[in-house]
Amino acid sequence: MKKILVFILFLAFLSPIYLFSQTKKTIGLSSSIQGNQYGISIPIWVGKKIVLAPTAEIIYAEKISTDLALGFAQRFYLKKEKLSPYYGYKLGIISTIPSKSNQIYTKSMTVYDFIGGLTVGAEYFIGDDFSVSVEAQGNFTKSDKLSYRFGNPGGIVVNTATMISATVYF
Repeated sequence: MKKILVFILFLAFLSPIYLFSQTKKTIGLSSSIQGNQYGISIPIWVGKKIVLAPTAEIIYAEKISTDLALGFAQRFYLKKEKLSPYYGYKLGIISTIPSKSNQIYTKSMTVYDFIGGLTVGAEYFIGDDFSVSVEAQGNFTKSDKLSYRFGNPGGIVVNTATMISATVYF
């Protein structure tokens, strides 16, 4: 499991597109709402129409568990204007760490779910340093054999989702 996480982080930070980018990089801080989940990402412009965005999310349920999600998204913009449509993909891992008082799972039963998906959306730039975006997703999840997160332990789940986000660029 650690090898897969290292590989995902390797792709996020050492993508050839990132390494050989000739344009000035702009970094932002983005907050997203997806259902009842909230995420944070750091979009990094690595070209005139390409963004890499490492992401993180923490969900804490008292006396149950803590979920830690890490991943990255890559977006390819069709045009860079005030309203900029894009497509892309996401890869990530969610780790569920049971609390010490959990009666069902023990600490040694930490589970990992792997998520990948395709995205299409649009980002509206209100100014040079603030934007809002809407995104539609098609997601694929490979659940851990002990995971009940998606109701299909050890199986594959396919779902659609939407996301709204706001970004401040520096």
